[in-house]
Amino acid sequence: LAFNTGFAMAFVGALYIMFYIRERTTRAKLLQMVSGVNVALFWAVSFVWDYLVYLVVCGFYLGTVAAIQQDGWSTAEQLVKVFLMLVLFGFAVIPTTYLFSYLFDVPATGFVKMILFNVLSGTVFFTAITLLKFEGIDLKDVANALEWVFMFFPNFVLSHSLNNLNRVASTEALCDRQCELIP
Repeated sequence: LAFNTGFAMAFVGALYIMFYIRERTTRAKLLQMVSGVNVALFWAVSFVWDYLVYLVVCGFYLGTVAAIQQDGWSTAEQLVKVFLMLVLFGFAVIPTTYLFSYLFDVPATGFVKMILFNVLSGTVFFTAITLLKFEGIDLKDVANALEWVFMFFPNFVLSHSLNNLNRVASTEALCDRQCELIP
């Protein structure tokens, strides 16, 4: 589920780029600045609005995850942890998307390239680290070094943290089952 969430959030994070590319290329942003809108106020209001929309998406996601009742993702405590991770992910991915909006002039192109970047920096890096940590490959040192490098990418951090949350929940469930066997 961590992999799938990272993949889905690659699309969610990329959605915010289209409006800001269009606003910049049509010079609507310039018109706002000329009419006296403070730059800091412009970006603060934009972030607050985008973040509120993002929280609605997170609510739908959590509702879906709660309905599925997947092991490690089903209790209220686990869902609160997932929500906290999504909240923090939003604080990272939205400003990152704002920065990338300056690299593109066509909204659709920016959207597609941002999706590709998010998928690469999230799910592909996450899969690579997971594969490098397998026992038979014997590249755990490389995986640990790359893991720290990839921590700069919000999508990787989301997948990695959700995977760690699932691993902890699975270990706790296993320990609980084993402790029940002790007389």
